[in-house]
Amino acid sequence: MVDQVNGNTVTVTDKQGRDITIRKLNALDRLRLFEALGASLSENLAYMGYALTAASVIKIGTEQRAFPANKRSVEASVDMLGDDGLEAAGTAYRDNFTGGETGDLANVKN
Repeated sequence: MVDQVNGNTVTVTDKQGRDITIRKLNALDRLRLFEALGASLSENLAYMGYALTAASVIKIGTEQRAFPANKRSVEASVDMLGDDGLEAAGTAYRDNFTGGETGDLANVKN
């Protein structure tokens, strides 16, 4: 459930009742994430789908989240979000920043 949309950020509530704030990623964000993860992981579409969703999260509850700088920080964000948080953040990103299109990674890049 989307609670608030404010320009390039959206706050959504996941099934656990946590407020998750995401922001639209730009080209530089994606470039930095590709660099942080390296060539192999950047080519792994499934991994990048999770990583891009996690990278878009700037706040979980009252805790601010820094943009991931390496594989370990991406995995920490994915772990903190869990399935419910990733689902809520991914759906909110798709619905608010890609025009509701499907196709995960291809749409997150646009």
